[in-house]
Amino acid sequence: SYQLLKNAEFHANFLPRGHGTDAMQQHPCSSFVMEEATHRANLLTTLALLRSDNFAVAHNILFPILSEVSPECMQAERDIQKCDEMLLMFYMSAHHPSFTVMERNQIWGNIKQLCCLGVGVGAGSL
Repeated sequence: SYQLLKNAEFHANFLPRGHGTDAMQQHPCSSFVMEEATHRANLLTTLALLRSDNFAVAHNILFPILSEVSPECMQAERDIQKCDEMLLMFYMSAHHPSFTVMERNQIWGNIKQLCCLGVGVGAGSL
């Protein structure tokens, strides 16, 4: 169990060569994240295990994914679990120290927009 956790932590904090915003443009990020439960689970795990000083992974991998998820897409989503997982990702990112202040402000803007639209269980509870 310890080795499994250490491996997951290593993968969460490792920026593969050539895996930046260029690689993320190969697929539409919003559908990439929203569609697959395993992708949402991997992103949640990565956010949970991401070191506070790992700006490279936060800026080059996670932020492009989170910034591509549109509030309108989430409002149209009928699966409450998907919406709640996405809101959790936004909340975790907004409080994570590896994101810049500007990135966190943009994420908070998305959270407020989603809550105004009534998306998720915690809608309106900001």
